[in-house]
Amino acid sequence: MKKTACTIAELGFIFAASVLAASSTVLAAAGNAMDAAPGLHPAALRCEHLENPLGIDVTRPRFIWELQSRQRGQKQTAFRVLVASSPEKLASNEADLWDSGRVESSRSILVPYAGETLGPDTDCHWKVKVWGKKGEPSEWSEPARFSIGLLGEEDWQGEWIEFPAGDPKLSCPQYRKTFSLDRPASRAFVYVASLGTHELYINGEKADDRVLAPAHSFLARRVLYVAYDVADLLQRGENVIAVWHGPGFAPYDGATPAIRVQANIVADDGSKVSVATDASWKCAESGHRIYYRDERPRARRYGGEEIDARKLSPDWNTAGFDDSAWVSALPTSRDVVVSAQNAQPDRIIRAFSPVSITGAGEKSYKVDFGTNFTGFIELRNLRGEPGQEILIQSSDDLVRGEKHNQASRYICGESPGTFRHRFNWTAGRSVQITGFDYEPQPGDVRGHAVGTDLERIGRFECSNDLFNRMYEKDLWTFRANTLAGMTMDCPHRERRGYGEVAWSTARGIGLPNYRAGDFYARRVRDWCDAQREDGLFPHIAPNSGMHGGGATLGRRPPASRLGDAPPPRGPQGGR
Repeated sequence: MKKTACTIAELGFIFAASVLAASSTVLAAAGNAMDAAPGLHPAALRCEHLENPLGIDVTRPRFIWELQSRQRGQKQTAFRVLVASSPEKLASNEADLWDSGRVESSRSILVPYAGETLGPDTDCHWKVKVWGKKGEPSEWSEPARFSIGLLGEEDWQGEWIEFPAGDPKLSCPQYRKTFSLDRPASRAFVYVASLGTHELYINGEKADDRVLAPAHSFLARRVLYVAYDVADLLQRGENVIAVWHGPGFAPYDGATPAIRVQANIVADDGSKVSVATDASWKCAESGHRIYYRDERPRARRYGGEEIDARKLSPDWNTAGFDDSAWVSALPTSRDVVVSAQNAQPDRIIRAFSPVSITGAGEKSYKVDFGTNFTGFIELRNLRGEPGQEILIQSSDDLVRGEKHNQASRYICGESPGTFRHRFNWTAGRSVQITGFDYEPQPGDVRGHAVGTDLERIGRFECSNDLFNRMYEKDLWTFRANTLAGMTMDCPHRERRGYGEVAWSTARGIGLPNYRAGDFYARRVRDWCDAQREDGLFPHIAPNSGMHGGGATLGRRPPASRLGDAPPPRGPQGGR
């Protein structure tokens, strides 16, 4: 049956309209207006909702700026946008990509680029000036940048590759490729798409501070890629691109983990070098893997993470590492759309120290962090006999202990080591650690809250302290459930983006309090991907068929509604 195209469009437009209205409204006194010059000053420049985004796949991007002023009643009456291919050209007002000219308009939200269509792997620099209510011009804004990533299959030189050994549901393999540069790099972008999550390293250095990249997507139809600016990490002579890869959601979505990598490098003399995934890449098991303490199918859930210190190779991502014992990667194919993430990444957003560490039985200790959070547990200076196991169990409940199979394991090596989640997360307030021959010290235990890195823009405060605390708890609950590109029903058991969760939290928390236009625009795309060929919607997006109550709902599905939209036209159905 032919897919009903208008169905998701109706929902998407209504939802996107609420995003723009609530998350991108510009006030005349936005920002730190006391520092602004008299009249108007454009600031906080963003492209496609993001500050200086890299690797977007929008050829006609949209611009946003905020207006700052000391004067009451000021307003923008006109604007001019310049877009150039280099910062030097922009500084001299040479807009070789687009000069909007003076446009008589108060618009400062999602102003569309109207120059020549931008090609793949392109750098762009832009700035804006505005005119006030009396026609007085502002100074030019501070410059901003964005880059266009890879736009289609024809732009990808890299093949999909898999790890040919191990268990794809558990293994967290490491990939590497060495290459040589004759000259320093003036520009270098690495694009990484992965079914599962990845970390990119260049010459032993992690490319940036994001974690659990990329965001989750409907892997049967779309895989997301991330663009990394790595020019400062490259060197003349031998270099290595290394990727550490975890299975992420892929096994639960019926997909086999795989990666696709492409580095586009421009030397200081203008010569170009491309490095892309193929059978020449080497790979091996790492000391990390997904861990299930209870192997019963109904008990597995998402499990935890295991680190076997005996199997770690500390220098695996450096240029001089001997990878002669590693195996060749297996080229494969994937019939999916590869798209840029176009949204904020997950990062560590807060760190916690224990409020108490108490004995909990023989060789067992319970750590209380004082608050619930979702993220990583870090245990430093772990000591024991080689092969000795330390069990790490997270829980919401200080009394009943671990639930939902949230157990991880550390296996000791010859010297003291560190456990920290990397490719899986845990959720709760407390951690019970079993297998110690000594009492852990508070300085060796940390909790790292992980979430989508949304900028806080809203505040609420009143004379009633109870209301203030309720408000902050609501926001923290939202943050604890918002990662992997979605707001989930729970961060430990199902870990899925239900429609009613997206809608209810967007209106009450997400949009009034966070700059989240990019986040919710991407969520609308998730629902586009999840819509069935007959026009019906699942309960969750990205959809896996694993959770959400089974059958797809029909005319006005309560669990997948994106708002008070008119009923979709086309086929109707129910449970």
